Amino acid sequence: MFYTTDDNGNNVELYENNIFTYCPDCGRKVYVDEELFADIILETDLAGTTVFCDECGKKHVRSKN
Repeated sequence: MFYTTDDNGNNVELYENNIFTYCPDCGRKVYVDEELFADIILETDLAGTTVFCDECGKKHVRSKN
């Protein structure tokens, strides 16, 4: 079992269904599955990674074309 702590110092258990971030464009909560989370940890760093929600991700893909 892995944990993180909240702002009050309470332990919070990490499960594959409660790992999330916030979309940097709209602020929506974006859940990250365990496979993507593992890729992020293996290939980059948590602080330098952004994950867009589906809607904002589509806007960014269109704007690059």
